[in-house]
Amino acid sequence: MNIPAALSDQAGAGAPHVMALGPLTRSTDMLSGLLIQGDLHSLRVSETRGQLEAELAAEAVDVIVCEVSGDASEHLNLPVRLLRLYALNRLAKVPAVIWLSDLPAQTLDAQASELRDAGVGVEVASLVDKHSLAGALGRLATRRPARPAGAACPPARFTEDKLRQSVESGQEFRIVLQPQYDLTTGRMVGAEALARWRHGGFGEIPPSEFLPALRRLGRKCALFDFVLARVHEVLHTLLRANAALPVSINASAATLAIPGLLYRLDAGARREGIPAELLKIELTEDVDIDDIQRIASDLEWMRARGFGISMDDFGTGTSTLERLTRLPFSEFKIDRSFVQRMHTEPAARAVVITALDLGRRLGMRVVAEGIERSEHIYLLRELGCHVGQGYELCRPLEVSDFIAKVLNEASAQPLPRNGEQYRVA
Repeated sequence: MNIPAALSDQAGAGAPHVMALGPLTRSTDMLSGLLIQGDLHSLRVSETRGQLEAELAAEAVDVIVCEVSGDASEHLNLPVRLLRLYALNRLAKVPAVIWLSDLPAQTLDAQASELRDAGVGVEVASLVDKHSLAGALGRLATRRPARPAGAACPPARFTEDKLRQSVESGQEFRIVLQPQYDLTTGRMVGAEALARWRHGGFGEIPPSEFLPALRRLGRKCALFDFVLARVHEVLHTLLRANAALPVSINASAATLAIPGLLYRLDAGARREGIPAELLKIELTEDVDIDDIQRIASDLEWMRARGFGISMDDFGTGTSTLERLTRLPFSEFKIDRSFVQRMHTEPAARAVVITALDLGRRLGMRVVAEGIERSEHIYLLRELGCHVGQGYELCRPLEVSDFIAKVLNEASAQPLPRNGEQYRVA
């Protein structure tokens, strides 16, 4: 890599120590230019990802820059890896991360925002705009760090053995349910089940930390089974009260590809007396689909059995349109990043309008996520969106609170009774 050595006398005050994590294919000139201009205090390149921990311990690093060429790039997991090393007391601080990418900014923005909330500075910069990287460095310099530099490292939040034990026993895991509403009538028409982990020693562990670890451990199927069992319990209670409504369960393509899982899902629903129309699989975009034809066949079978199939986070992945046209979805969900920016950014509003038009043309139900202000509701109604979820409508509820809310609403406006067709708006 032909990057010149750092010129410390040219470095500006507060200029960061930067590590470029390879492979680098297009950013070498950009990084070299910043170094020569004095925007970087020092710059070194690492091609040995397996030795990252040792390199970070040996030399001060403020920012790690890496190229992201697709939504399955291993560098997307780098911030979570850094957080885990910090939690295990193996790093004195968490370096910020800059993803250099030629993907549309909104593809990575939502994930970057979630990682900032988890405690690591993440910025997205363009591989094709030489000024973009300098801008990202500037934003990192002015943003308050998630953990103050020099603060004592917290004790390890969890070990992989503890996570494995917890998810397999189910003792510390639970589900919460976020209602979905008809934006015109205000009636609850469904819900999404979300996994939560309350660690016995450290309290709530965010999904942004434990889900990547479960994927590495190959235990996402265990979490899926746990969530499904809890959803069965919720639906049993609501069915007895003649107040059931559809509930979505998140699953990646890798989870659905586990041999026999879909057949167990179908057999379990029939055994428990749960109508298939009340269970919906929400396909997430956390991994690529290697064999889209096979997963299409499996999902077609599920649709034929009566299950709903939903696409999560429409618009944020590079394969969004391919999935939408090749997989048998019954609905898709507009990603929150577009909903929250549609009032101020014409491009985001155009994505929402396009998504709603696609839904109408394809005969799919469209759900708007991330509704956090009343003006979101008014504009979505104006644009023709009928169903939404978000904190402005209702935060995720504990199971007992969710059941009480459904029963209270059902008493005011009865839902379909057992044996009748379950209709959703």
